[in-house]
Amino acid sequence: MKMKLKLVAGSVIAMSLMTSAWSVAAEAQVAPQSVETANDMGKTVSANLTPAPVMTRPAMPTQFKDISEQYTKIVGGVPVIINPTSCGKNRLELRVDVDNVEKGEGSIVADVHDNIKENFLKGDKVILRVRAKATKGRTSFCIPMREAGDYAVAFYHDKNDNMKFDKGFLGIPKEHFGMSNNPKFGLKSPDFEDAVFTMPSTGAHLEISLKSAGDIMGKKKK
Repeated sequence: MKMKLKLVAGSVIAMSLMTSAWSVAAEAQVAPQSVETANDMGKTVSANLTPAPVMTRPAMPTQFKDISEQYTKIVGGVPVIINPTSCGKNRLELRVDVDNVEKGEGSIVADVHDNIKENFLKGDKVILRVRAKATKGRTSFCIPMREAGDYAVAFYHDKNDNMKFDKGFLGIPKEHFGMSNNPKFGLKSPDFEDAVFTMPSTGAHLEISLKSAGDIMGKKKK
């Protein structure tokens, strides 16, 4: 019995450590002018997607596209697009399918990070945030991009639309999350190298599988 208790406690502590980076990102994002916080985690697989080399490097030379007319608002310096338009209007776009959406409530949030390793999961360094109405099972939407290059995207399901990634005891996530490349979650959040991918000028298709804290800790709902 003593050994079992130690294992459970260890799992809780590990989960707390794993989400600590997300907490830092969220706190960095919360500015006096807004309550909307940084998102967290997800995954990607794509026929158009090429795994990107590690470390920071300059973006691919490509024509820059102005997408500012699609911004719904700017929060803490981060442009936000709510319920983006349908796919196909821009070749420079990420076509996203998010699976394991528990309920058709709230929004699926995607935070796009650039190719600078040090900016990863820092709320004030997000270059674009998209909020799409959640659909139970699978939620699909498109993220317009300004140029081809290397990116990493973090996702979470904001079920109550309170503009933040909810956590409970010891900082354990209460909402589902995911990240590009669907990296493995363990004692800490995945690194930039695990989530970065290259988007060509023809766009890319991301398939994200959301996870819960229970999935990471080996506990599943009955």
